[in-house]
Amino acid sequence: RLKPAGKEAWDSRRIISSQEARLRELSQLLFAVGPDAPPIQDIADKLPIHPTRRYGTRPLGAIRSIVIHHTATSSSITPERVAQYQVTRKGLPG
Repeated sequence: RLKPAGKEAWDSRRIISSQEARLRELSQLLFAVGPDAPPIQDIADKLPIHPTRRYGTRPLGAIRSIVIHHTATSSSITPERVAQYQVTRKGLPG
């Protein structure tokens, strides 16, 4: 026969297990549904590139996150102009 503290601990294990299962269920639902995709345009294939230099690649399945870099410039400085500068002046692959 369990003492009151022992019974409370025993009952708590069952409750915790149930709550952990519910948390896993809700987490899966969140990842399955998720928010709407933001309106992002992929213009990478339209930007200038260096004639010989290239960045390394990896399989798409190996990519786990993205980084969006925001350049705080006037609206007259387009992504194309930034890419052109990086390729022609800095010698980056583009």
